[in-house]
Amino acid sequence: MKEPSDLVFVDVSDELAGHLAYALRRYLKYARSVGMPVPDEVRQLEQRFTLSANRSHKEPDTRSGGKGVHDGHMDALTVTYADAAQALRVSRRTINRLVADGTLVPAQIGGSKRIPVEQLRRIAKGETAAARGDVA
Repeated sequence: MKEPSDLVFVDVSDELAGHLAYALRRYLKYARSVGMPVPDEVRQLEQRFTLSANRSHKEPDTRSGGKGVHDGHMDALTVTYADAAQALRVSRRTINRLVADGTLVPAQIGGSKRIPVEQLRRIAKGETAAARGDVA
């Protein structure tokens, strides 16, 4: 256990927390790729910044110049594989396995595949058969 004098508290905006979380994720990815050990505190810090950033994060719609259906007030219907992994607190590889075994069925949108949010909610509740569309 750390002594109170060793603790550091940082009060940052949600936007800055997002940038810090991103930077720490990149660092952790690099450290893993070169086999560098990373203290647990760094992982915990990245998680806290991610939670803080997600608290009020709204994805801007840059394609329509802020006009149109998605003006930042609409909840996402689908998410990327990485976002799905983060939402379920699992690895990206686990998401790939769930897609491969049919537990998750991605939607093809343009040139990319996205995971419907409703399927993630069902999995989080333990209803994997419902996510596949099976009838019990």
